[in-house]
Amino acid sequence: MKTIEMVKRLAGSSHEVIVHDMHKADVATKAKQYGVRSVPAVVIEGKLASCCAGRGPEEHVLRAALA
Repeated sequence: MKTIEMVKRLAGSSHEVIVHDMHKADVATKAKQYGVRSVPAVVIEGKLASCCAGRGPEEHVLRAALA
């Protein structure tokens, strides 16, 4: 929940935030295509955010990616 709250706060009203359930097979398959290896993870415009490659999201990296 902390990650979702952080992403929504950083995205504000100018970006759409979609939360996917990794327990669903189709979602897990799509996440694998993005390179998601652990959760939580954030994908921005079809690319795994660098903050999420191998570790949890970092606010300053997400802020820069959304700018």
